[in-house]
Amino acid sequence: MKATIAFIDETGILMAPLVRRTWAPCGQTPLLLQRGRSHAKVSMIGSICAKPRCPSSIRAYFRIHREKNIKAPICREFVRQLLKTIRGPIFLVWDRLNVHRSRLIKQLAQKHRQRLQMFFFPSYAPELNPVEYGWNHLKNVKLANFAPMDILVLAQAAKKGICSTRKNKELLVSFVQHSGLSFFDREP
Repeated sequence: MKATIAFIDETGILMAPLVRRTWAPCGQTPLLLQRGRSHAKVSMIGSICAKPRCPSSIRAYFRIHREKNIKAPICREFVRQLLKTIRGPIFLVWDRLNVHRSRLIKQLAQKHRQRLQMFFFPSYAPELNPVEYGWNHLKNVKLANFAPMDILVLAQAAKKGICSTRKNKELLVSFVQHSGLSFFDREP
């Protein structure tokens, strides 16, 4: 039986816009109005899941948290949700963040050891995680030059951006392929 590989990562988006080059008519410089001195943020945890050599099985899952940091209880709940959603064995692959190696996560892995195994990326290798490319796409494409005035608007825009990305299976496959993993290569 083939396991589903679940690549997991977290990120955060601040209220300040991520400014990108844009086109405007000559002499009409675009203005981005933003709320100053705001430290409000949206934190997200997400996963790209697929079976090896089966690009059609690819799926993306995520959770958005306003004004919270992603800590062990949030990670545990996210993994529990993956266990409910995905059938069969799951191989979790994520970075070496302390949260991922916490007591709560180890207890969860032990409790579900028949279905769940954890693996870690090498240290300082974010380019290997396909989810990093998803976050990059969200921030630099979907939310580029977006300057919300309130945290709820930022959370809604982030959700809309992630939902449109997760519907595009070709884009999700490209994130995995860009990571350099020979994940979808056919068997010889």
